[in-house]
Amino acid sequence: MRRRLLATICLLSAMVAMADTAIDNAPADTLANEAARNFLNALERIPSIIDQYKAKNEVLEKEIPQLQEIAGKVWKKEDELKQLKSELAALDRKIQLELAPPTPEVTEKSETPDSVMSHINKEIKIKSRISL
Repeated sequence: MRRRLLATICLLSAMVAMADTAIDNAPADTLANEAARNFLNALERIPSIIDQYKAKNEVLEKEIPQLQEIAGKVWKKEDELKQLKSELAALDRKIQLELAPPTPEVTEKSETPDSVMSHINKEIKIKSRISL
């Protein structure tokens, strides 16, 4: 609304500035009268434009409580979404573990020379029993 009014005022001032010159062989006083009529017509349209915007505002104001109620509601699917997100994270971890290259298993006991010798002695005893 303000833009229309501003545009009308700018148009009026331009027309008044041109009123001193004749366009299309029209006398300057005719241009001044036309500019004044345009300005008065614009002023007469202002109340109807204000009424239009008031009517639109009333319709929108009636919808405000309903829209505030909708905006304030808790989303019913929020718990389900949280559960699905946690399941997704678990599946993602499982997939990453399956795609990861296998790591070599670490022996629980570190082999010392004594343990190697005892292992060899055990094998020798077992082989000697088998040969008998």
